[in-house]
Amino acid sequence: AQHTFYLWKRDPEKGMLVLDGLSNRAAGPLRLPDLGAAEFILALSGAILGETRKPETSSRLLAIGRRTLRQILFLGDSGSQSSFVGRWRQLVVSFVREQVVNFILSFTLRMLGDWGSHTWASLDAMGHVFKLSSAQKDLVRTLIPLLAPDAPGMIDRIPDILTVEEWGDMVAQSVIEFSLLSHGIHDFHGTLPIVERLIDVGLQACPPRFWIYGPVWVLLMSALKQERPDPIIENLAVRIVSAIQEDANAWCEAARKARPVPITSDCRATPVGYLAWSSYILRGHVDSPELREYLDRAKAAKDVDYLKLYVCNEVPPMIESCFHRMAFEALLPIVDCEDETVREALIEQLVRIRQAEPEKIEDWLLERELPQEIVQRVLAYPPSEGLNNLLTYQLLWIFYDLFLWGPKFLQAELQWLLFKALELPNIREWLKLIIKEIFNLVAGEPVLKVPADAPSRQLSKA
Repeated sequence: AQHTFYLWKRDPEKGMLVLDGLSNRAAGPLRLPDLGAAEFILALSGAILGETRKPETSSRLLAIGRRTLRQILFLGDSGSQSSFVGRWRQLVVSFVREQVVNFILSFTLRMLGDWGSHTWASLDAMGHVFKLSSAQKDLVRTLIPLLAPDAPGMIDRIPDILTVEEWGDMVAQSVIEFSLLSHGIHDFHGTLPIVERLIDVGLQACPPRFWIYGPVWVLLMSALKQERPDPIIENLAVRIVSAIQEDANAWCEAARKARPVPITSDCRATPVGYLAWSSYILRGHVDSPELREYLDRAKAAKDVDYLKLYVCNEVPPMIESCFHRMAFEALLPIVDCEDETVREALIEQLVRIRQAEPEKIEDWLLERELPQEIVQRVLAYPPSEGLNNLLTYQLLWIFYDLFLWGPKFLQAELQWLLFKALELPNIREWLKLIIKEIFNLVAGEPVLKVPADAPSRQLSKA
């Protein structure tokens, strides 16, 4: 899947031909599903969708996915007319369909496990929602409708939003931040007072509250969709970074104690990368004096741990979100660091950028006159990415494009799935339901059994 992804990057038509060809073989000689092919198609489609926003590519991937799904789920085959054989066949088909779902569930769990505890999307972090009390779940239920971009009254719910933020539950917190993002895309300046109020409250504590950088991320992502991004995003980024970095050790310790499931992205360098994001979004290049000040201070103190945290925690989201030039420029302030472990981490990220932008990286390296040793090592090193590197923040952009900023029926799907998270007993059951719903949506009919109120059940009535 990785090699084909990079083939697609070099030559989209050839990459699609590989994907298309394998899709035609998704059912083996005995018409049993080739689950290896299904996993390949799923992983590669996710990587491509995360890289491009072109409608024609999305439409082609949907067509390939639908054809694959119809093969491995035995759709469009009327089967035998004999009642006995027909019933027996239906039992076999039902069994195979369930095994396909379980296989994709295993793939999903493996990918989440590969991400470890670095992001909110770890198994433990996502699974905490099932431990919320009945009262907490009831409160989250009242907030889920705010995910609709035109839902009124969000500013009146600030006290409830602050209550939920303090729980540290990643799914509940995502309801808040995804709602802010949904509203921020459509009405940036109308959402701004809500975010500013959250920031004001979060900064009243010393050190600032552990969730404080989430609302700023919302504004940064909202600004990406603005024709002329508001400079306030940089002011807020500087404000949050300076508050946390005033005593980064104390903030990091407090954050990890406050979260019911700690995440390693809460670190001493959090969220210094926001300075690069805001600068790049506003001006198209990274030129933040505040960013350089923090990194220069760490270099002067020979704070190797801090520099490595910056390189390994703050820069990868830029690469995985396909902002390769931003990531490259965010690394420039430390190319003169002499510590070999920092330099090795730096080169590893540059190699990842080279893998994504092979035609551009040499020009970038020469343009900035990087040390010859770094240039040679970047061009000589083999790439070390795993499939999980292609399916991290890319999936978040797919989610944004489809379920937050996409058609209303997918916005309704997201709300329904979140409501179900507050009803089901564990994360496996929730993920299995998500897989079945997505399969039904891709297939264009409710072929897998889901609850009676599932949005995909309406497909047969359309």
